[in-house]
Amino acid sequence: MEAPAQFGVYFAVLRKHLLLLGISAALVVASGVFYVVRQQKIFSSSATLVIDTPTRNLAGGGEYAGVLAAEEDELQTQVLLLKQNRGLAAKAIEKLKSEGVDVAAGDYTESSLPSRVKVEPIPGTRAWSFSLTGPDAGSLPKAVNAYAQVFSEWSEGKSAKRSEQQEEALKGVVTDAQGKLTKLENELLQLDVTNGALNLASGRNPATEELQALPKLATLDDERDADETARAAIVAALSQAGVDVRTADGANRLVARGDGPPIEDRLFADERVAALPQVASNAPVGEQMREYRAAIERDRQLKEETFREDSPERQAAQRARSDARASCGRKIANVLESALDSIDARRRRGDKLKKRFDELKTEEARVISLLIGWRDLETRIKGAERELGSASDALRAFQNRFLKDASAGTGEASRATRRIVLETPAESAVQIAPKVPLIIGLTAFAAIAVGLGLVLIFEYLDDTIKSKEDFDRYVGLPFLGFIPRIEGKDAERPDIAADAKTGSAIAEAFRAVRTSILFSRSDKPVRTILVTSAGPGEGKTTVAANLAITLAKHKSPVLLIDADLRRPRVAKALGIDNKIGLTNYLIGEMTLEEVLQTTSIEGLFAITSGPIPPNPAELLHGDRLAQLLATGLERFDRIVIDSPPVIAVSDARVIARCTDGLYLVISMGKTSWRLIQRSLESLTSIGFEVHGAILNNLSAPTGRYGYYYYRDFNYGKSYYVQPTPGKAPAPAPEE
Repeated sequence: MEAPAQFGVYFAVLRKHLLLLGISAALVVASGVFYVVRQQKIFSSSATLVIDTPTRNLAGGGEYAGVLAAEEDELQTQVLLLKQNRGLAAKAIEKLKSEGVDVAAGDYTESSLPSRVKVEPIPGTRAWSFSLTGPDAGSLPKAVNAYAQVFSEWSEGKSAKRSEQQEEALKGVVTDAQGKLTKLENELLQLDVTNGALNLASGRNPATEELQALPKLATLDDERDADETARAAIVAALSQAGVDVRTADGANRLVARGDGPPIEDRLFADERVAALPQVASNAPVGEQMREYRAAIERDRQLKEETFREDSPERQAAQRARSDARASCGRKIANVLESALDSIDARRRRGDKLKKRFDELKTEEARVISLLIGWRDLETRIKGAERELGSASDALRAFQNRFLKDASAGTGEASRATRRIVLETPAESAVQIAPKVPLIIGLTAFAAIAVGLGLVLIFEYLDDTIKSKEDFDRYVGLPFLGFIPRIEGKDAERPDIAADAKTGSAIAEAFRAVRTSILFSRSDKPVRTILVTSAGPGEGKTTVAANLAITLAKHKSPVLLIDADLRRPRVAKALGIDNKIGLTNYLIGEMTLEEVLQTTSIEGLFAITSGPIPPNPAELLHGDRLAQLLATGLERFDRIVIDSPPVIAVSDARVIARCTDGLYLVISMGKTSWRLIQRSLESLTSIGFEVHGAILNNLSAPTGRYGYYYYRDFNYGKSYYVQPTPGKAPAPAPEE
């Protein structure tokens, strides 16, 4: 059920602005019609050209295919130049004049004609469409044919010149390719002569082969590090033993440092020297050490056998020990000198190998560079050969295609050019502008768009309360109910529409509002009711009168007071006299009984405004109004007061101090929510509370809430049984 509500809202908005929609649509349509009428009719005529391009099937390819296929691009260029070539336009115009065509009527001028021509290829064919636009439909086909013929002759001339240029260009390409090939072959020959020993054609690199036979550089470095470590250990041990190493003529010699024991004793006695690997692992040294230990053992045994120190046996043993010690020391010296010589020899050999390695690496790089240059020259020579072959083939193909024997003519060679044939001449013209169907469609769309746009703008700028949603958003007062717009028979006397007996949705609406007002305050009964509005013309008097009628039908006496002493309407609404009234009471001229009037509605009494005073606010501000209300409540069950608008004057704020309930009437689609907010601020700023609001003049579904409320009123009409003629209507149900 949401969709009907939304459509109802949209339809109500459109119906509200129906005049605006009609005016905007009429203006847009008139603009479209004016545009169509003022536009000059433009016609178009076209012919079909067939392009015979000899280069389309040329042999040859590669990078020279672009040279041979340039004919197509040239044609495209000529088509573009056609729009700028006034000379062709002048020739076409002369041709038209010779055929008796009125060039002025067709607006055929040198400046306008090129811009109106259009040449486009027909996809999938060798045909082109040659079209022209203009205002003269009769002469346009002749103009198209004349212009196409002029273009054909001009293009064929251009093609002949182009073919000559292409032949010269191809000859130049062949010459350049031949020169390039000769130069590359000479470079290759010179490279062979300069490096004949290397045999570059074989692709071998002798330096690489020799490098592969040499020991690895890492192995040489490891051996060198090990030798350096061993030499350092030997020199350190010798230095501790007081022995220096001297090198002369590539040989190492051990020399005792300073005075002291001979070098043999120093080497023999030093434990660090004895621990050197070269010494500890030497067999002769080991043998000599065993002899030395045997001599020591012999001397010890002789000593134990009590041989004297100077005995021949003891002296022989000591000499043997001394000789063994000296011999061992000499052997150690020889071993270490030999070890140092070996280390130095290996170092010199490693240096030579490393130097040779570096030389070979340099030679290897040089040979590699030569080999790369050789291969590059070979590749470039092969490419130059292919290039020369392609250029020669292209030249031969071009000459075979474009130079043919004129056996039927002079017998001399002549050049075949591209031919453009007028396959289908133009015969008629069709109108292309103005496009009436398109303009009609755009005009209709624009009319709808402009109308809806204006509606949206007006709706956006409209700050009136149009729906219950607007009321909740901007007002924020308790909602007492809707009052539909009074129409039909009720509109004859709208101020007493609630007096209808049965079948009245208006009466039902006022009864609903009456119930809401009676229950609007929980702290006290609502007996004095002040009805006002934010501004004039919102229907507050109509609401007040009908509300009083509804209360009177509740079987209780009700008093309606017209407190609008500036623009009173209650007397006219109820059809009673207004010669005397509230003004006479407030100034003390009359009593309540004297100003009180009966009405045609049972139970409803009224006090009209009476004469309009010059100072209404001062009269209402006195104590007489409070006394009137207090006296009236002794006799009447409810008192309804119609007051001036809140914004216009201060009368409503003066009256509000004496009432039980203050209620605001809001005319839907008329009252501005900004005006309502200012009214509420003026009341609440001095301590008055507004107890509710009534939405008046509900004319159509406005929002979901209003849609269903309005629909319920229509359903309500069918709920009440219409009285049968001649019979009394059924009494209304009591509340």
